Amino acid sequence: MRIVSLVLSTAIGLAVITATAIALPALGVAGSAITPFTVAMVALWAAGFCAGVVPVISLRDPSALDGRRASRVFVVVVGAVTVSVLLLLIGLAVTGGAPFGVATLTIGAAVAYIAANAFAGRVLRRRADRRRRAPLPIPPMDPDLPRRRTRTIVIVSSAVLVFGALFALAAGRSAAEPDSTTIGAVGIAVSFAAITATVFCAITVVGFSGRSRELSGPDARLLKRIARVVVGGKSISLTREETELAARYAPYAAETERWSLAQLLTLFVAFLALNEPTPEQPLQLAMWIVFPVLSVILIPTSLRRARRAEHFARAHGVEPAGASLPTETMTRSDHP
Repeated sequence: MRIVSLVLSTAIGLAVITATAIALPALGVAGSAITPFTVAMVALWAAGFCAGVVPVISLRDPSALDGRRASRVFVVVVGAVTVSVLLLLIGLAVTGGAPFGVATLTIGAAVAYIAANAFAGRVLRRRADRRRRAPLPIPPMDPDLPRRRTRTIVIVSSAVLVFGALFALAAGRSAAEPDSTTIGAVGIAVSFAAITATVFCAITVVGFSGRSRELSGPDARLLKRIARVVVGGKSISLTREETELAARYAPYAAETERWSLAQLLTLFVAFLALNEPTPEQPLQLAMWIVFPVLSVILIPTSLRRARRAEHFARAHGVEPAGASLPTETMTRSDHP
């Protein structure tokens, strides 16, 4: 159920962004405002996406003190991002960069999208917590699942890239520039292909996170402590039962680290493909500086955590390759 809801919500958001981005010049948005307007739409989609996904995959118990604290911090962050982007859209409307009606409609749709995703995320989390009364038995892991998921992402993203470029060229304009250019068309196609890959990676992370929580049942603090040992390398004393649980959790943790990294990197690519770094556009220039620096920091950190989890699994007699369940098992348990 949570996977289906995530796919539908994401597909609707991406469809609206794609159609609006291509049609911005025809809607009367000035050429200088097209890039910030497109970035604002993607940022609002990302806020809505996170508002629905994070409550579902969080390892914290939302009824516990630390869970409530983390929820408040998350709401503040999403709210701050949303308000900042909405102010940007209002500024574009006030300065004449975008028609007032277009900006108003975008703001209303974005607020409704974020609110609907946040509500769906909370409902799905409550349903999952009610079902998760005790640790579940974990079937044998499928070593081919990561390769199959990777193959699917490559095929689908490549198709989006090709058809997106053809559509942008056929439309006679790109979302990045008011004039039709091959570079602009390829840029928007690359961006939406990267967003597609981001969504598929996020769906995979949701599945792995769900399996991780089901290992420990409703005890989120236990899984959080085990994660500090498995991926964080902390020297925390575990009981025999906790060590066995940690060994089963380790392969999932390794794959979650890798897929989360891929999700973040493809999201970076999506933003960079829409924003040409020029001195006249400091925001775009800052993205081209900050995102590569973050990538250089995050890649070795995440891979180190994944290798640490793999080593823990092997040390306790668990094969970490392809740490997940068969696709049919994952799909079956995702439905009520």
